[in-house]
Amino acid sequence: MDTHAAPEQPQHDAIACGPPIRQLFRDVIADRLPDRMPLQAAMLFDSETDPAWDERTSLAEFYNEILHQDTCQPYTAEGLALLAALAVDDRIPARHRFQAVDLLFRTATVAERHLAETWPATPQHADPDSEARACKAVQLHTPDLLARWPAECPQFSWPSPASPSSFRRTTPCPP
Repeated sequence: MDTHAAPEQPQHDAIACGPPIRQLFRDVIADRLPDRMPLQAAMLFDSETDPAWDERTSLAEFYNEILHQDTCQPYTAEGLALLAALAVDDRIPARHRFQAVDLLFRTATVAERHLAETWPATPQHADPDSEARACKAVQLHTPDLLARWPAECPQFSWPSPASPSSFRRTTPCPP
């Protein structure tokens, strides 16, 4: 028997592995959507996540699950609830809230952007029903996003008719 063998390494909880932003996203989603987890939430809660992922890689994969290669899928609209929850929660750093809002609005405009890129032809990979459902889902979340507008830091909130510049906060964003 080898007495110099290394002790068995404990199994790591794969959910705890990975960048801290993943844990923060999970906490926010669990608090805000406890009863209705969209399919894409598995990227945050699945125990089989690569522990070597860094923040950028894991977020790119998560966002890609919602809007895959700038194309709406039948499940895209449900995943937008995740982005909306992240976009309005103060626990999420401003730059990540901005990324969530950016992806929400890019999703809402997929159909128009694809038509503009391929006009007069029809986009090859278009899914008009999924695109319409996604756009409607974003419209449903827009009032919550606009309600936050006056309180957002200047780097996050660009000029908007719903929030005159006189109502904008002048303090910088927290890190």
